[in-house]
Amino acid sequence: VRQVEAAAADLERFVLLNALVCEQLVHMRRPASTSDARGVIVVLDMDGLGQGHLSSKLLRAFTAVARVIRAFYPDMLADVFVVKAPWLFSALHMAIQPVLSGRTLSGVHISTSVPTSLGNLGAACLPTDLRGIRTHVFPYDETILPTKLCG
Repeated sequence: VRQVEAAAADLERFVLLNALVCEQLVHMRRPASTSDARGVIVVLDMDGLGQGHLSSKLLRAFTAVARVIRAFYPDMLADVFVVKAPWLFSALHMAIQPVLSGRTLSGVHISTSVPTSLGNLGAACLPTDLRGIRTHVFPYDETILPTKLCG
């Protein structure tokens, strides 16, 4: 969280970098077996998130990125799985609801643990911490750079 806050110090640059990631995802070739080639699935592991991590700077950064995604990439996000979410996450979820559309919110799945259904996303794409089979995965292993795509 502190790294995100530091990166978001220049909010315009932070939003631009997120837009560049979105452009890469939009143009990325998907495997033929993909259920929905238009959307991406995001898994957010909230293990360790606490009240001390919440800040207005972080909320401002998230809101700015969400507005760009909603305006320019409305069909990109298929589902978001928030796992290991502390009770505090429910409050944060309520705070960001006004900037997300109802359709987007229907794809948000929150759990205090790692649901068994998460494994249905593809064990080869998920780290062992999230019911997958991949080992040495960034950010669970911070010595590894996020370079290899699954599938």
